[in-house]
Amino acid sequence: MLSLMRLLCNGAATLGFAKHQTPSGRGAGAEGSNKAKSPPHTTAGAVRETIESVVIAFVLAFLFRTFEAEAFVIPTGSMAPTLMGRHKDLDCPACGYRYQVSASDEVDQGTGRLTGRMVVGGTCPMCRQPADLSPQNPQRESYPSYSGDRILAVKYAYQMRDPQRWDVAVFRYPGDAQTNFIKRLVGLPGETLRIQYGDIFLKQSDGNWTIARKPPDKLRAMLQLVYDNGLTPRLNGEFGWPARWIPDAVQGDGAFQLIDQGRAAETNGRNDQTAWLRYHHLIPTADQWHILRTTGALAPGDRVRPSAIDDFCSYNSNRSIGGIAAADDAEERHWVGDLALEADVEVRSEGGEVFFELRRGGRVFLCTINLNDGTASLSISGEEFRASAATAMRGRGRYRVMFANCDRQLRLWINDRLVRFGDGDEATCYGDLRNHDLHPTDLQPASFGARGVSLAVDRLRVWRDIYYLARPETAGPFGDEESVSPQVLTDPRRWPAGLLNRVAGRVFTLREDQFLALGDNSAKSRDSRLWGQEGFDYFVRRDLLIGKALLIYWPHSWNTPVPFWPNVARMGLIR
Repeated sequence: MLSLMRLLCNGAATLGFAKHQTPSGRGAGAEGSNKAKSPPHTTAGAVRETIESVVIAFVLAFLFRTFEAEAFVIPTGSMAPTLMGRHKDLDCPACGYRYQVSASDEVDQGTGRLTGRMVVGGTCPMCRQPADLSPQNPQRESYPSYSGDRILAVKYAYQMRDPQRWDVAVFRYPGDAQTNFIKRLVGLPGETLRIQYGDIFLKQSDGNWTIARKPPDKLRAMLQLVYDNGLTPRLNGEFGWPARWIPDAVQGDGAFQLIDQGRAAETNGRNDQTAWLRYHHLIPTADQWHILRTTGALAPGDRVRPSAIDDFCSYNSNRSIGGIAAADDAEERHWVGDLALEADVEVRSEGGEVFFELRRGGRVFLCTINLNDGTASLSISGEEFRASAATAMRGRGRYRVMFANCDRQLRLWINDRLVRFGDGDEATCYGDLRNHDLHPTDLQPASFGARGVSLAVDRLRVWRDIYYLARPETAGPFGDEESVSPQVLTDPRRWPAGLLNRVAGRVFTLREDQFLALGDNSAKSRDSRLWGQEGFDYFVRRDLLIGKALLIYWPHSWNTPVPFWPNVARMGLIR
């Protein structure tokens, strides 16, 4: 209750508003201190903050009856998109997708005051259209900057039990005990870890390394959307940009036909062959977008090339100076092979089969669902791996299905319920397949198939896992991680065989009461990987832990007619 009294006395301006000092040359992280000053606001903004604070205080009063918690506001984006720092909400005019870009540069993280810098651009993650937020754009005022997510952290959580891997935790920054950070705990006391291929590996007592797998609920919360076919942008029809989901040629009847302007597809199933829809990651460059918007069509020789999927994050595409230059095309990227495919399937006949296929490094990961009896079977090309389970997906009906290949484990959800294979998770796990190098088949990383069934499929969505950067302090012959330009990802001739298999990664050793903490937005996170460059150890001591992040409790509204109404869809537990 003392925490609640302090909260009520301090008001909204100090509701966990954070202090953060960004090291030179490094991106900001989602961290802060309760002692920092909040940025100045207009009168209307101050009124809004005050009203929201009163409402929040009443809500917190009930929560504090049950447990002690502390409120924080996330100032920067090291945990994006799980937790948003100061940002802008953008609506893409080309495809209608809503996304956020960082606005942390607008505020000095040491003083909390406005710097005078403005966010003048961003990039849509779906269609990659650059957003123009320059002062010359008359619609700029439609996109104000908002403070970060308000969260509650349970302070007694780690008194009741030990911290768990993948917890989102609040702790005091080891370099400055007055500054609070929020990160995800990936390493536990006594462990030796390695960051490699974007994943976390653990050293066993026998000297072998095993991958650290995320629990199903954590995995789904951490997946990042690559493309949603329900948001087919107008450039497909208006500018002639090719569709990303393309039907394979099938002899005779039964092939997939695109419908609803390419947002969905259907097949009548009148063929013994498997009909396929295959995803091609066709990404317009900023230069191509400029040509499309000025001339209405690309030049005849400007061919659209599919790309391997990388770790592009629209939150980091903010540009605070200059115009809407093609900055995203110049950044180094990392190939992401851990993917998930999701679809809404309307089955119109009683029997047949559907297929969900993911590819990585020349391997094919396949989920086959028999609609006659609902049996789901998993397989991996070139391996004896087999797993099967009974599901509720049988006969006519509408089903939402997600198939994931992440952390060397295959998982299946039907209607948002995890399908259990065998007696435990081990039935769907596999070992190192040495498929860490790009392969030409990675240009068609996801496919949906059907055989002997009449159906329609829409909302085809491709997701990717978080890719953790090793961020080496010193680079070896190949570095501790391998980054490439977006142009390389479109050209298999520039993929040297065995290059990524030789990437060593980076090792961290933890002793008693030490934890390794990383941000979900690995490219812009000031976390354990970097602290050695700042003159202190790379771990978080147990005595610095404040509590476990519980929930986002009052996110700002998004274009709602009620000014102070929260974005209800974003409220909820933090996974």
